[in-house]
Amino acid sequence: MDPVLHAEMTQLLSDEKDYTTERATLVKDYPTWKKRVELATNKGMPELADEAAARVEEMRLRISEIDIELEMIEDKKKRLRYEAKRPSGDELRRSNALLNSMKAGGLIDPDEVALNMKFEKLAKKAKAKSDTPDDDDSDIALDFEK
Repeated sequence: MDPVLHAEMTQLLSDEKDYTTERATLVKDYPTWKKRVELATNKGMPELADEAAARVEEMRLRISEIDIELEMIEDKKKRLRYEAKRPSGDELRRSNALLNSMKAGGLIDPDEVALNMKFEKLAKKAKAKSDTPDDDDSDIALDFEK
């Protein structure tokens, strides 16, 4: 794996672990703070209830933010996995060198074969469209120009 991609993946995994730990702590503490809001309200302490309610809202928002961050990290990890599987310049150079050696060795040219196959398909289509016998090739040439 490319060292740069490896470093990025390592950073993402570290961030993911930090966010997961923070989220677990918030989820664990959330019910406690909800109970504090209820308790302060029942005891007739509105200022304390408001502070606890503000803390509950902060925790809820932070959990939502962390969930979004974790989704973004997962997307980045998928992108890095894809990039790690992509061929580097070495593979491309090797494949081009192999293709050039095949062409130089007098073997079949894959580009020429592909073009010939396309021309054969066009000729078959033109032949199917034409009502004249195979002797008259002028209609085929006109169909290719279209």
